[in-house]
Amino acid sequence: MSDVICYYLEQIPKVRRYLRRYRSSATSTCPTRYGYCNAQTLLDEQDYPVGITLECYDDTISRDDPRWPKFCPGCGKGFADTDEWQVNVDALYRRSDTGAIVALGEAEAGAMWDAYWWRYKGPDGKCLVVKLPNGHDWIIDGPSQQHKEPGAWTRTGTPPLITASPSILADDYHGWLRNGILSSV
Repeated sequence: MSDVICYYLEQIPKVRRYLRRYRSSATSTCPTRYGYCNAQTLLDEQDYPVGITLECYDDTISRDDPRWPKFCPGCGKGFADTDEWQVNVDALYRRSDTGAIVALGEAEAGAMWDAYWWRYKGPDGKCLVVKLPNGHDWIIDGPSQQHKEPGAWTRTGTPPLITASPSILADDYHGWLRNGILSSV
C-alpha cells in the first residue's frame, strides 16, 4: 500500500441536512455493510455555528414530502411507515489541501480533524482524528485497541504535519504517522 499524505479539515459554519429512512437490524437482513436497510437524501444546506453540538431528529418535515427515501439502495426493499424517519445533520469542513467542502462521511484517507466533542485532548487542546486507508477513524488522542485509557500515542507537530508514536494498530491497519504521512507495513 502506498503512502497517504494527510490534510486538515477545518469546520465551516454550515451543515448539510439529509432525510434518512432505516429499518432496524433486528428486522432487516440487508446485505449492505450496515447489515440493515438504510437510505438518505440530501435535503438542504444551512448556516450553523462552528463548535455547537449538532441537532437531528427534526420532526417538522412532513412524511408526505416526496424527498423521503422510499427504498433501500442495498436490497431494493421498500420502507414501511413503521420504519424509522430521521433528519440527519452533518457539519461541513474545508480541506486544507484543495479547499473542497466535505462532510466527515465523505472524507478520504488522510483527512485529519479536531473532534472537539470528544473528551480526549492532545497537547494543543484538540482531539485529533485521522481517516485511515482502511476507512476507519483513528482517534490519535483516544484509547488504543490494546489500552482502554487515552494517551496510548504521543504526538508532535502542527496539523496536518503530525507525527505520532508508537505505530498505529487499528483493526486491519498497521502503520505509522510521520510528519503528516501515513505509511503502512
